[in-house]
Amino acid sequence: MHLRSIYQRIAPEGLNPRIYIFFLSIPVKLTASALSGVGFVFNNSFCYIAGTGVWILWFLMLLTFCSAQSERILSRHVNWMRPAAITACIMLLAAGLIQAVVIPVTGNDHFSYQNEDSAFAELTSAFKNVFAYNDATALTHQAADNFNDGLNPYRESNIVEAMLKFDGSSDKLTPLRKGVFEDDFPYPSIEKIETYWQEITLTPELKPDEVVSVYGYPSGSFILPSVLLRAGIGDIRLVFLIFTILALGVVGWLIPANGRVLIVLAVLSSLELANSIAAGETGFLYFPLLLLGWILIKKQWWLSAVFIGAALAVKQVTWFIMPFYLILAWRTAGVRRLSWSALISLVIFLGFNIVYIIDDPGLWASSILSPMSRDMFPLGVGFITLVTGGLSGLDAPQIFTWMECCVWLGCIVWYIFNAAKYPLAGPVLGVLPLFFAWRSLWPYFFYVDIIIFGCFLIWKAIDNTTINRIYING
Repeated sequence: MHLRSIYQRIAPEGLNPRIYIFFLSIPVKLTASALSGVGFVFNNSFCYIAGTGVWILWFLMLLTFCSAQSERILSRHVNWMRPAAITACIMLLAAGLIQAVVIPVTGNDHFSYQNEDSAFAELTSAFKNVFAYNDATALTHQAADNFNDGLNPYRESNIVEAMLKFDGSSDKLTPLRKGVFEDDFPYPSIEKIETYWQEITLTPELKPDEVVSVYGYPSGSFILPSVLLRAGIGDIRLVFLIFTILALGVVGWLIPANGRVLIVLAVLSSLELANSIAAGETGFLYFPLLLLGWILIKKQWWLSAVFIGAALAVKQVTWFIMPFYLILAWRTAGVRRLSWSALISLVIFLGFNIVYIIDDPGLWASSILSPMSRDMFPLGVGFITLVTGGLSGLDAPQIFTWMECCVWLGCIVWYIFNAAKYPLAGPVLGVLPLFFAWRSLWPYFFYVDIIIFGCFLIWKAIDNTTINRIYING
C-alpha cells in the first residue's frame, strides 16, 4: 500500500485544519513531559527549562486549536501539517504498540545496566519505579478500603502502612519542609528520603511528620472506587482504567461516525494516558467525570452538571476549572442555566462529603486543604523550574501563589467576555494558572487536550444540526 493511501485512510482530505494542529500537539506534549522527567531525575537545569519552554508551546498550540478564527491561517499550511500530523500519529501508535508488548513480556527488571554509577543506570532505575503505586494512589486505595470497613478514611490515613501494603517505593513519597528535611532546598535528595523511609518503616503504626500522610482529597475520590474494590478488584489502577474506558466509550458513542476514528487515534497516540494509569495517577478518578461534564453541557446540561459535581467531589483541580464551566453555561444559555448548573453541582459535591463534614468539620477541612496549606517543596513543570532547576534561589511560595491567583482571575475575566466565541478554551484556561504555582505537577495538565478535542467533535455536530434545523424550518 502506498504512503499516500495510508495517509488517506487515516486522515481524509478536507478535515478541519485545527485537527492537524491538535495531533501535532501530542508529540509536543510528550517531549515536554520527557524533558521535565529527565530534568527531575538528573536535576538538570537545561532539561528543566527546555521542558518548560516546550510546555508553553503546547499550551499555545491548544489555544490555537480552541480558536475557530485560526482556521483561516492554518488552512494555508495544510500541505505540510497534514503529512506531519499523520506521520507523528503513526510513529506514536507504533511506539505505543512496542511499549505494550515489550514491557509486559520483559518486565521492569529488564531495564538494568552493568555500571550502576552511570547516568543511564540512574535513568533506568527511575523508570523501573514508574509503574507502581505512588503515595497518592496508595493513600486513595487505603481510604477506599477504610470506607468499605466503615472507618473514617481521613482519621485512619497512614502513608507508611499504605506504602508497605501496596509495595510503594520511597522515591514516590512527598517530603515536607520540616524535621529532617527542613534545611533542604529546593528538594531533598532521593538518598535522604530513602534513609528517612527506612526509619519510619520500623514503626509503621505511627504517622510520620516529615512526609505527607494526611489524605488530602474530597470523599468522592474513595467512595467511587470503593464499589469496584468491594467487588473484588485488587488494584485501584484497574478501577482508573475502567472509569476511563467507560467515559471514552460514551464520547465515542456521541461523536458522529466519521469522527470516531479521530478520537480513537487521539487516545491511542496520547501515550501518557496508558502510562499514567499504569503509574497510578489519581487524576484518572476525575478525568472521566470532567470529560463527560464538558462534552454533555450542550446536549444534556443537567447530566453534565451531575458529572461536574462528582468531579468536584473527587479532586481539587476541578475547582479551578469550575468557574469556566459556569461561565460557559451562563454565556450560552443564560442566568437560569447558570443557577441550576451551580445548584446541581453543589448538591452532588455535598452528597459525597456531607457525612464527613458533619462528623468532624475541622478534620475534613484541614485534610482537603492540606495540598494547599502544608509546607511542601517546589516541584513541577511550570515557571517553578527556575527554582528547581537552580537558576533562582527564590524561596517564596507566596509569590507563586499570587501569580497563580492573578492568572486565574485574569483568565476568568477574559472568558466572561469571550466564552461564546471561544468555548473550547475553558478547560485549558482552568489549568493554565497552575503552570505558575509552587507545585505545577504535569498531571494537572495532560488530560485537557482530550477533553477539548472530544468537545470539538461533539459540539461541532450539535451546532451543525441546530443550524440545519433552523435553515429547514426557516
